[in-house]
Amino acid sequence: MKYEMALCAGRHETPATSAIFAETLNPLDVCGLYNAADAAIPADCTDLTVYVTGLTVAMLAVVKVCIDRGISLTAMHYDRESGTYYPQVVTQFVTCGCCGGRIPGTPMDHAWYCPNCGAC
Repeated sequence: MKYEMALCAGRHETPATSAIFAETLNPLDVCGLYNAADAAIPADCTDLTVYVTGLTVAMLAVVKVCIDRGISLTAMHYDRESGTYYPQVVTQFVTCGCCGGRIPGTPMDHAWYCPNCGAC
């Protein structure tokens, strides 16, 4: 399922209605940031768009969660000149039709061989 979230609540105006991190967080607690991101990203998420609102260490925690859980991730960055956001694809995964496993890359990358179950 697709979700759209801001990285940190209350930092900047975004189209997202929810945020991964609360307004205050400890940027030195890398494990805590990972755990908070893992808890905030819904369990059924397969495709996440994050409006990046600062704090690189928080964004990297989200990237790690997405890699670990097989979530396709797009970061939306703010363009001050146009007043709009532009996308940066960070991770991409496809789902195997046989085993349901998440495979890094796009359908074009794999020619539909699944390293999880061996299906072609």
